[in-house]
Amino acid sequence: SHHSLPLTTVFSPLLILILLLSSSHQSPSIKLLSPYPPGGSVPPTASESLYSLWPLSKPEPHLNYTHRSIKTQRFTGNFITMRDGRHLSVYPSHSGCPGKQKTSENAIQRNCSFATNAGFFDVPTGGCLGQVVSDGKIIHRDPHRTGNVNFGITKNGQYLSGYLAEKDWGKFEFEQLVTGVLWLVKDGEIFVNQSIVREKVGWHFCEEAAPRVSVGHDKDGNLLLLQLNGDEWRDDGPSVWDMAHKMKELGAHNAVNLDGGGSATTYVNGQGITSKCMDFCRIGWEGRNSCPLSPGRCERSVTTILCGH
Repeated sequence: SHHSLPLTTVFSPLLILILLLSSSHQSPSIKLLSPYPPGGSVPPTASESLYSLWPLSKPEPHLNYTHRSIKTQRFTGNFITMRDGRHLSVYPSHSGCPGKQKTSENAIQRNCSFATNAGFFDVPTGGCLGQVVSDGKIIHRDPHRTGNVNFGITKNGQYLSGYLAEKDWGKFEFEQLVTGVLWLVKDGEIFVNQSIVREKVGWHFCEEAAPRVSVGHDKDGNLLLLQLNGDEWRDDGPSVWDMAHKMKELGAHNAVNLDGGGSATTYVNGQGITSKCMDFCRIGWEGRNSCPLSPGRCERSVTTILCGH
């Protein structure tokens, strides 16, 4: 319990000074949603693969997608359906990996019709966590994170969702690949509890109300992207179970949880940032980094994005 000791015994003046000094190097404007907090469990490696393959819908010459706002009693956000997944790319920041760039900036520079943030990353350094393949090029290989779930598009036109052991990596040629944390929907069924055990994810990460992003596909081979707004400062937003049920409700046959929290961003060409932002703006940044739907909040720089083009 948080209240097992009286406050006077916990917060001596010396301890308060130590706490202030130790936390002073951290930005007060950012709250991190981490599946593997420092000192906690570490991402496992997969000794055996477990994955689902599904064919993409037929090739289409041009990007064909629909974007709609999600507005329910509990949640707001963005839902994008794309007919041919071949028009999706995973892109790192322009400085590569490691590197960080705002989702909207990266999307504008790459002429994306829409974009969301994508994979998890090391916030201080911008280092990629997990596997990243962009337009057939391997951007980052992380043998130590094979235990986390992947979402990929193969060169022969299949979606791959699931876990790839190192020994099976060579079986597939990926056009796009990003690593998430937690397989939300597997073959049409909610798979959250099984993937929590397999990926050894901290309970707080799963339960916390926070902004979240998920990518997946339906039975017709259409690509699905869901981003739900939230605010961890106010205990607002979906849990991972909420995301899984929403993706299933929206028709997902497989769905993977991507980076969320302050990273969660949706950009739509012609509309700009259509998601809420969570991070408080730093002094002097408000004008050029503000989110229209979140006054005083700013878009977080991330390492990778998903881009429809």
